[in-house]
Amino acid sequence: MYQDQEGKKWWKGNLHAHTTKSDGKVSPKEAQRRYQEAGYDFLALTDHWYLSRSGHEKNMLLLSGIELDTMKNGCWHIVGIGLNRMPDAERGQSAQELIDAVREAGGFAILAHPAWSLEQPQDIAELEGLSGVEIYNSVSGFPYSSRADSSHVLDLAAKYGMRVPYIAADDTHFYQDELFKSYIYVQAEECSRKAILESIRAGRLYATQGPLIQKACIEGDRFVVECSPAEAVIFYSASVWQPDTVSRQPGITQAEFVLKPYDRFVRAQVIDKEGKSAWTSAYTVR
Repeated sequence: MYQDQEGKKWWKGNLHAHTTKSDGKVSPKEAQRRYQEAGYDFLALTDHWYLSRSGHEKNMLLLSGIELDTMKNGCWHIVGIGLNRMPDAERGQSAQELIDAVREAGGFAILAHPAWSLEQPQDIAELEGLSGVEIYNSVSGFPYSSRADSSHVLDLAAKYGMRVPYIAADDTHFYQDELFKSYIYVQAEECSRKAILESIRAGRLYATQGPLIQKACIEGDRFVVECSPAEAVIFYSASVWQPDTVSRQPGITQAEFVLKPYDRFVRAQVIDKEGKSAWTSAYTVR
C-alpha cells in the first residue's frame, strides 16, 4: 500500500492466478505466500472452473475467484472475482452467458487477455455486464506466448463504445518469468472485501508494471496525467496523429493532451526508464 499526495490509500493486487487446483504449478498456500512476501495486499486465485475461497490470511485479503472459458463463437476466458457461490455455468455457453452467470453468483466479470484470444473489437464492445478487461496479461507474453498487450484491440473496442476499467494481471501458471510482472493498484480507505470490490466497481484503479499514476482526469478540453518520474507519457484517442500525442523527457511527471473535436475516448500510457508501463482506463470524452 502507498499513499498519494492527497493522502489517498492505494492497495496492490493481482486478480488472475492459477494453482494446482487447475493448471498452475504451485499450491494455493504457496501462491498466497509468494504474493504476500512480494508485497501484495490482495489476491484472487482464479483456477479454471474451480471457485477459490475468500477471507484474510496473514494480513492478505483473499478474494474468491474462478476462470470460465468457452470456444463458442471464438475463444473467450472470463475471470470472476468476489463471487458468493459457484456460478451456474458450463462449457459451451456463450461469453455473455458466462458473464451473466458470474454476476448472478454475486461476482464481477473480467474479460481476460483479449489479444491472446484473438477476439474481435466489435464482439468485445457488445458484451454487457463486464467490470473490467485485461489490457496486459503477463503469461500471454514472452517466453510463453507473444500477445501480452491488448492495447490496440481495446482502442478499437473503445471506438465501438466499450468503457470498462483496464486491468493488468500475471495470469501466472509457471511462477517463473511472468510472476509479479503486472498488477493493479486500487484506491480504497481500507483493504477489505467490501471496500476493494466497491472501488473496482467504481473504476478507482489503474494497471501497472511499476510506474505510479497520481492523477488522470479530464479538465475542460484537456486530459491531464500526473505520474511518478518517467521517460514518456503517450496519449491514445481517435486522433490519428497530433503533436501532443507523446510527451517525452527524462523524469517527466506531468503531461496533458488537448481533446480534439472528433475524439470520443482518451487514455494514457506511462513508460519509465526501465521500459515498464502503467495504463489508465479509457475515459469518455463526450
